Amino acid sequence: MNKAESKFRNTAIKMHEALFRLLQTKLFEDISISDLCNEAKVNRSTFYSHYTTIKDLLQETHTAMLQQLFTEFQAKNLISTTLAEVQQSNFVHEKFLIPYLEFVRENKARIKIYMKYIDLFQQASYSDFWFRQISTAAFNARGISDQKTIEYMYKFYLVGCNTILMQWLQGDCQDPIEFVADIITRCVRTSKR
Repeated sequence: MNKAESKFRNTAIKMHEALFRLLQTKLFEDISISDLCNEAKVNRSTFYSHYTTIKDLLQETHTAMLQQLFTEFQAKNLISTTLAEVQQSNFVHEKFLIPYLEFVRENKARIKIYMKYIDLFQQASYSDFWFRQISTAAFNARGISDQKTIEYMYKFYLVGCNTILMQWLQGDCQDPIEFVADIITRCVRTSKR
């Protein structure tokens, strides 16, 4: 990484952290670029050299957290699932679910905020990854191959899992991970048509 890239990365991290701190006390729509720049201790010109809007920064912050999750999954060799595991697990295999819930618990303050503003970034990165890597194979294994049907069923599944996560987060992740994993697993059982 050269000096310019390093400087950009450090500035981006400062702005990510500043946005997170502000979101703990203010609504997203009430945060101004001036608020953000003051909190991050950067000039407005610095902000505008990297972003057009605060929403762009929020999306980048969210994407950075998801990249951290993917990196952890890759390090644990969890990305390369097999079709047999997907077929056996009804979309949710403990191999994925337990580490994912551990990640949620470790990052619960950030995830609570992201879930509050889910409509601003619609979980595109995570949804696309999960959709391509896991759910399409699981639907196909159950004899469901029509893409439109898969998209609708997947959205239903995603909203349900997010609702369970929100319930768990509201309880400050006090319920055991295994309990939450079991609830999700039992709720997403899917059989062939």
